[in-house]
Amino acid sequence: MVRVEDRRTGRQWASLAQFLDYVRSTQHAYLRLMVPHLSRLQARLATESTLDPARLDQVGRQLLSLMTALAEHVHRQEDWLFEELRRVYDQGPGDGLSEQAKQELRRMHQEHRRLLALVDEALATVRAQTCSGHDGLLAELVRDLEHLKARLEEHQRLETRVLLPTIGIGAGYVTAR
Repeated sequence: MVRVEDRRTGRQWASLAQFLDYVRSTQHAYLRLMVPHLSRLQARLATESTLDPARLDQVGRQLLSLMTALAEHVHRQEDWLFEELRRVYDQGPGDGLSEQAKQELRRMHQEHRRLLALVDEALATVRAQTCSGHDGLLAELVRDLEHLKARLEEHQRLETRVLLPTIGIGAGYVTAR
């Protein structure tokens, strides 16, 4: 079994399976909750916001893109990649990761960057409106998106600084190509 350690926080997991369960029950649980939360905020914006229709449409499209990407990211990690990692690393020495799993790790890293970019785009749009003196609902959305961004950055850190070194892959591997 592979022991996992987060050197920044000092937290340890007895196995990769426990670490993946931690990611699933904390990081992914939060991301899964954000999808319906953002959807509710989007619906409230449509009915309660003082934004002009063009800006409202822009924010709505950005939130929809973000919600879709979050849901797809969690689904792909949990339903395939995490299971593959469990199979390879918690059953003892074996053949190592398949090329498909390595490609999925690269895709996961790219998705994290894309998710952060989507949050940044939505934040920029919403912040521009809150500076114009628009409603408190936008301020709530800014707070929620800032919190989401911080959680995504932590999620990405766990990938590059904890998961990848644990399975013997350097961070440069996923950023290459």
